[in-house]
Amino acid sequence: MDTETRLRIEEIWSRLRHEETARSLIAWSYQITPPFPSEWPLHAQSRLVYYVYATGHDISGRLADGVYIAAPWAQVEKPLNGEQAVEIRTLRTALRTVGIQGIHPLSPDEVLFGQGEPIEHWFVILLRSMPNPDSEALRALKRFYQSWRSQNGAILETFSAEYRAFLQWVNE
Repeated sequence: MDTETRLRIEEIWSRLRHEETARSLIAWSYQITPPFPSEWPLHAQSRLVYYVYATGHDISGRLADGVYIAAPWAQVEKPLNGEQAVEIRTLRTALRTVGIQGIHPLSPDEVLFGQGEPIEHWFVILLRSMPNPDSEALRALKRFYQSWRSQNGAILETFSAEYRAFLQWVNE
């Protein structure tokens, strides 16, 4: 994600009301999901959709092996064709906790996509021509989303209905 978009997200984050409960102190930080395609299969007008949400670490020590998950508070849409500007929509003005998610180490596929080309690159390749379903690149992309989904169910549950076709493809 480009610097200008991140700065706009940080501006929204700074105005967001953060939650603190009586039973624990929570240190919130924002997170950005990997991109989800606006339509599946992809076409020339498809956009990549990111959700910005928050994770909260309980600094009182009552929750040591997990983090609180707040519902998405912003949505970023990036056109795959690069012809339109990135759009950022504020979804809420205060954090709303939707669950607790266990903390995990990164999987090899999460590390692979974290070190290489931005994940958007792989969607551009898919848009240009669906590669051989047996290609290692396509299998790695599916494994990335399978791993991300298995480790991030609390946040995915808040928006997964919009991406049923894509998530079914990931499961194939």
